[in-house]
Amino acid sequence: MHMHELSESASQTAEEVEALLRQEYEESAPSFLSSIDLAAYARKIMGHARIAGLRADGTLIAFLAFYCNDPERRLAYMSMLLVRSDYRGRGLARRLVQQSLDYLTQAGFLVYRLEVGKDNREAIALYRAMGFTETGEVEGASLYMERRLSQDDAGREDGPAQQAASLKANVVANYGGQIYMTVANLAMVPLYLHYMGAEAYGLVGFFAMLQMWFQLLDLGLTPTMSREMARFHGGATDILSLRRLMRAFEGIFVATALLGAAAIILAAGPISSHWLKAQDLPLSEVRHAVMLMAIIIALRWISGLYRSAIIGLERQIWLNGFNVAIVTMRAVLVLPVFLVAGSSPTHFFGFQLAVAMFETAWLVRQTYRLLPLARHAGALRWELAPLRGVLAFSLSIAFTSSVWVLITQTDKLVLSRMLPLTEYGYFTLAVLVAGGVMLISGPISTALQPRMTSILATGDARGVVFLYRKATQIVAVLCVPAALLLAFFPREVLWAWTGDATAAAHAAPVLSLYALGNGVLALSAMPYLLQFAAGKMRLHVIGGALITVLLIPALIWGTSRYGATGAAYAWLASNLAYLLLWVPLIHRRFMPGQHMQWLAADICLIAAPPMLAAYMLHAAVALPQDRLMLGLSLAAIGLLLMALAAAASSYARETCGYLWRRQLMGLARQG
Repeated sequence: MHMHELSESASQTAEEVEALLRQEYEESAPSFLSSIDLAAYARKIMGHARIAGLRADGTLIAFLAFYCNDPERRLAYMSMLLVRSDYRGRGLARRLVQQSLDYLTQAGFLVYRLEVGKDNREAIALYRAMGFTETGEVEGASLYMERRLSQDDAGREDGPAQQAASLKANVVANYGGQIYMTVANLAMVPLYLHYMGAEAYGLVGFFAMLQMWFQLLDLGLTPTMSREMARFHGGATDILSLRRLMRAFEGIFVATALLGAAAIILAAGPISSHWLKAQDLPLSEVRHAVMLMAIIIALRWISGLYRSAIIGLERQIWLNGFNVAIVTMRAVLVLPVFLVAGSSPTHFFGFQLAVAMFETAWLVRQTYRLLPLARHAGALRWELAPLRGVLAFSLSIAFTSSVWVLITQTDKLVLSRMLPLTEYGYFTLAVLVAGGVMLISGPISTALQPRMTSILATGDARGVVFLYRKATQIVAVLCVPAALLLAFFPREVLWAWTGDATAAAHAAPVLSLYALGNGVLALSAMPYLLQFAAGKMRLHVIGGALITVLLIPALIWGTSRYGATGAAYAWLASNLAYLLLWVPLIHRRFMPGQHMQWLAADICLIAAPPMLAAYMLHAAVALPQDRLMLGLSLAAIGLLLMALAAAASSYARETCGYLWRRQLMGLARQG
C-alpha cells in the first residue's frame, strides 16, 4: 500500500472526498454526516481547508481536513478526519493527525482545536494520546479539545513508540524514586536505633503496622480512583463524570479519616497499657505517641487518594520527585529534631505530623491542577450517585485490599501483643529489610496498572499480555537476586548495615524466610495486573479468600508456638501455594494456553542460575568481617546474581542486544 504524505488541497478532488464521505454515510450513517450536504461540504473544504490525504493503489482511503485561516491568533481547527472502514485499525488516523501537527508546527501555529462526539471513544482516546486536552462540551453531545503547539512537537510521533517511551520513563522515575526512598529509609534506621533505642523503634514498627490496618477502611476507593483516571486518560469517560466521582470519594475519605483517627485516639490508653509491652518507656509517652500516630495515619490515608489520581493520569515523574522530597523530610530532616529538641517518640511523631499536613495539602493542589475544568451548572455537590457505576469493582478491590492486609499484617499484629517492645523492634527491622524485595517490584506495578488499563480500553488484549510477560521477566530479574541475597546472607547483611551484632543475631532467621516469601509474592502478584486492567476481580477475590482461610490460622499457630520464625515459615509456605496452585487458574482465564510458558520462561529459567550461584557462594566463600569490605562483597554478590538472572531472560538479552547494536551504529556514523 502506497501512502502519499501531506499534500496541498489540489492533490485530492472534491469528487474523491465526496465519494469517501458518501461511502461512510451509507455504511454507518453517522450523526455528524446526516445534517450536511456532502457535495457542498466537499467543495467547501477543498476550497478553504488544507487536506492531508492517504491513498492505496491510487484511491483515496483517508483524509484529514484542517483550517489555518486565523494566522493572527495562530489558531488552527480540525474540521474532519475520516478513514475508510476497511483500512481502520492500522494507525492511519494517527498518521494523518501527526502530519497536520508537523505542518502547523512548522508554519508557526500555536493552538490546534477540534470537536469530537462524546460517544466516539476511540477518537477521544487517540486525541488524548496525542496531547489534546478537553476544554468544554456542547450540550452533552460533543467535546471541545485542543493542543498547544511548540517547535518541539515537529516530527514527534505519539504512537506506540512514544507510549512505550513514556512507560519506560514512568518505570525509570518510579525506580529512581523508590531507590532513593528505600536507601533513605534504610540508611536512617541505624541512626534511629542509636538515638531512640530498640524499644522506641518498636513503636515505629507498630505505627507502620497500624497504618496498614487502617487500609481496611479504604473500601477499594484508592485503586478505583487510579483506574478511573486511567480510563479518562484512555478516552473511556468524560471530565465531568470524573470530577463528580472525585468529589464523592473525597467526602467518604474525609469522613472515614476523622472517624478512624478518633477511634484510635480514644483507644490510645488501652493500647499503651494493655496491648504493647513497654518496659522502659513511660506509659504516658507511649499513649501520646499513639495519639499522634492516629492523626498522621488519617492524613497520609487521605493523601493516598490524590496519589492514586496522579498515578492514574501517568504523572509519575512529578509524583516521584514529590515523594523524594517528602521522604527526605520524614527520614532525614528528623535528625535535627533529635539533636535540638529530643529523640523521644513524641518528638519523632510530632515532626511526622507536620510533614503529613504539608504532604496532604500539596497533593490536593497538584491533583486539581492536572484535571481539566468541566463545564456544568453550578458547583459540584457531594452525592452518592457517581459511585454506583464503580461500586462492584470498588468492593472487589476492597475485599482484595482487606485480604492483603490480613495476609501481610496479622503476624505483625499478633507479635505486637506477644513480644516485648524491644523484641518487636528487632522483628520490625527484619521485616523492613525483607520488604525491600517488594519495593523493587512496586514501581513496575505502579507504572503498569494505568498503562495496561488504558491499552485494554482500546481493545488491544494481545498488547496487554505482551506487556505483562515482559514485566514479569523484569520483576524476576530484579527481585529474585535480591531475595536470594537476603535469604542466604541475612546476618551478614544486617551486620554490614547496622553494625549491631545483637540486632543482626535476633533478626537474621526472620529476614531469611521473609525475603524468600516476598520474592515469591512479587511474582505471584503479577496476575493481579491482568485482572485489574480488565476490571474483573472475581478470581482474585476467591483466591484471596482461600489463602486467608489457610494462612491466618497458620500464622496464629506458628506465632504462638515459634514466635516470629513460625510466622515467617507460614508466610513463605502460603505464597508458594498461591503461585503454584491458584495463578494457573487466573492465567487460564486471562491468557489461555500461556501459563506454562510464563512459569518456565519468565520465572523458572531466570531464577535457576542465581539460585544455584547463591547456594554455592554461601557454602564455599568466607566473607570478610570488616563492615566496609563485607558490604562491598555483598554488593558484588548481588550484582553477580542479577547478571546471571538477566542473562537467562530473553527480554533482557534482546534489550541489551538492541542497545549494543545501536551503540555500534552510532560509533560507525561517527567514524
